[in-house]
Amino acid sequence: MEERDVIIVGSGPAGLSAAMFTQLDAWTTLVLENNWVGGQGAVAYTVSNYPGFPPGDGKVLMKDMKEQATSVPPLGVGAELRQDNVLRIDTTNLVVNTELRRY
Repeated sequence: MEERDVIIVGSGPAGLSAAMFTQLDAWTTLVLENNWVGGQGAVAYTVSNYPGFPPGDGKVLMKDMKEQATSVPPLGVGAELRQDNVLRIDTTNLVVNTELRRY
């Protein structure tokens, strides 16, 4: 079983933002995503209400967020991202089971 301080399920704007903050606080952070990185933001033609991002293509915003979350410092914060399907989250024992691994 692999261990991480924080496991985030989903790589949409909230998941990637959370990964950046937990990784910056020195928590080993893993983001698990079953589908495409960026969630619905990645398929939005125009995002016009995201702070610090001028109205534009959601795919660009999510690509930039992924790079910031996963690139090693100083270009990013170095969170880990894996494409895997989460099957079960055991909140009592703090275990996440995916199709490929157990955390």
